[in-house]
Amino acid sequence: MEGGVIMRTLLWKDFRQSWRLMVGSAIVVLGIPYAICLVVAFRSSLRTDYAPFTYSDALEGASKTGIILSIILAAIFSGNAFSGERSDRSAEFFAYIPVKKWAVVWSRLAIAIMSCAFFFVANLLVMLVFEESPREFNAEVIGNMVLAGVFVFGMNWFFSSFLASPLLSSFFGPVIGMTVYMLCALIYEDYAADSLEELLGFWFVLASIFGLVGVVGGSVIYVRRVEP
Repeated sequence: MEGGVIMRTLLWKDFRQSWRLMVGSAIVVLGIPYAICLVVAFRSSLRTDYAPFTYSDALEGASKTGIILSIILAAIFSGNAFSGERSDRSAEFFAYIPVKKWAVVWSRLAIAIMSCAFFFVANLLVMLVFEESPREFNAEVIGNMVLAGVFVFGMNWFFSSFLASPLLSSFFGPVIGMTVYMLCALIYEDYAADSLEELLGFWFVLASIFGLVGVVGGSVIYVRRVEP
């Protein structure tokens, strides 16, 4: 019972500390793309000299933009997981209270994953509802976005476990991810692949490994680390 109370307390604390980041993310991923696309659709509806950009087109375009931006959210939420407590000095507070570090890890992981999943799923549902002409490659593109998110999340989680700056922790994952993906594309272009499926299959393995190793390795480093 005591463990459940501690976990609920940690989840509530992490939620309260992350709500500003969640609101900012909602503005960036939901507010700005949808506002721009809807304004463009409204202006287009006033024109009669060319085919209008409909509201369905606007929502479809905004949702796809939001899905891409969800990768950035994965970088921000995971990069802020542990580095954030060092920047606001709350790491010193945890050193003096009887809370197991693994409980902190599970709480941070739950909040980060749920936050990223919410924005991704919200945009995905909008895209599926308003897409007028479903394309066969959408499943591959969406899968690629998910894998990129897993890769970035794991890498930034790892760097956040020992870096003091959330900005630096959020930076390394996307850079390493783009570098690895470009190297994969170059290798397959020069030596092996005749189709995109082979590249995506290799990328699936790499992204899964890097993401899992990053989360597990970062969690272990955080638990064993003695904060200065």
